[in-house]
Amino acid sequence: MHCGHLVRRGKQAVRYDEDNAHAQCFRCNKNHQHNHEVMTLRVIQKIGKKRHENLLIRAGQLKQWKAEELLTMASEYLSDHADLTTERMGAA
Repeated sequence: MHCGHLVRRGKQAVRYDEDNAHAQCFRCNKNHQHNHEVMTLRVIQKIGKKRHENLLIRAGQLKQWKAEELLTMASEYLSDHADLTTERMGAA
């Protein structure tokens, strides 16, 4: 699985935004670069038109991440991953 971004990763304000990050297979991730309209429609179906519009507004903002912000985000995702792994192991 790949992390597909509707708005390019170079837009730092939304690079790690969960509205902008979507699980995709390798082929779909590479294809959406050439078929942006399909990706846009799928994202709107998933998050709704209003959140999509807000994502595009945030994408136009400048953002310089601080090390503490990135470390906090990484810690939260590692914790979420551990919780999901524990849940999955309990369900097996």
